[in-house]
Amino acid sequence: MIAPQLAAQPPRPALAAPKAAAPIRVRVELGGVAPSHEAVADVSLQGCSLAVSNDLLRPGSFVTVSLPGGKPLGALVRWSHNHRAGLEFLRGLTPDEPEWLALIA
Repeated sequence: MIAPQLAAQPPRPALAAPKAAAPIRVRVELGGVAPSHEAVADVSLQGCSLAVSNDLLRPGSFVTVSLPGGKPLGALVRWSHNHRAGLEFLRGLTPDEPEWLALIA
């Protein structure tokens, strides 16, 4: 049996899907190649992955990455496949990089 106070309530409207946040872009510099701006994802203390617009990032390449207003970090490209790349920071993130730390899920 349904309690009278529950039966009298109008149905709830369906919840709207959450809006997707705009991708965060990092500046990627590879020696001798014009800098590009790529979408960053999956940030950890040791590295991150990127959605890349070209295939210039090859495993074993050294790059620098920086967030808007942040200082550049050195990184090594560990893998690259299907317009994605994985970077390992040359040193782990520290409290001096709060803009990066804020992206860790």
